[in-house]
Amino acid sequence: MARRRPGIFCVEGGWSPKLTDKQSVRPLLEYLEGVGQIRFLHDNVRTVSELVHLVRLWPQRQYQRYSIGYFGFHGVPGRLRIGRQFIGLDELADEMNGSSAGKTIYFGSCSVLDLPRREIEAFRRATKARCVAGFDRDIDWHESAAFDLILFEALTYYQRIDAVDRWLKENYGAFVRRLGFRMVYG
Repeated sequence: MARRRPGIFCVEGGWSPKLTDKQSVRPLLEYLEGVGQIRFLHDNVRTVSELVHLVRLWPQRQYQRYSIGYFGFHGVPGRLRIGRQFIGLDELADEMNGSSAGKTIYFGSCSVLDLPRREIEAFRRATKARCVAGFDRDIDWHESAAFDLILFEALTYYQRIDAVDRWLKENYGAFVRRLGFRMVYG
């Protein structure tokens, strides 16, 4: 099967209140783009209103080829933390207003998907995403970066999201379980 270069629309929150902290997922995305696996857009946000602004831009025609939304933030069950502010998945779904039809939403965040499946499914339906993925527990920064490489490999190779899920479980099952990685799709 020929590989396709998926586009990743990455929105990242500050990992630390210190401006000197350089921690970011951007170098990982640059590596993947450099080896020809993906193309990406990346922006940092420090407030909920900045996040809302970007998720409202994502459905624009000029970004239609960026079918993976990568949200890199600190998280707690059902919510993203941006500085001292939080936005719940229900609020985020309202802001997305069903504009993610056919897209994959990936939360590279601790514990955001530590929710009953029905709540994740409600978010998926409200956004019209083909898949919502993320973690149901706190994760290590380096392990999650390694997992991102594996996940994006699968999303690059397979067209069908159930094939991505199956491949991850068959080839990296122990890793998937240890990280508490979940995929909810219709």
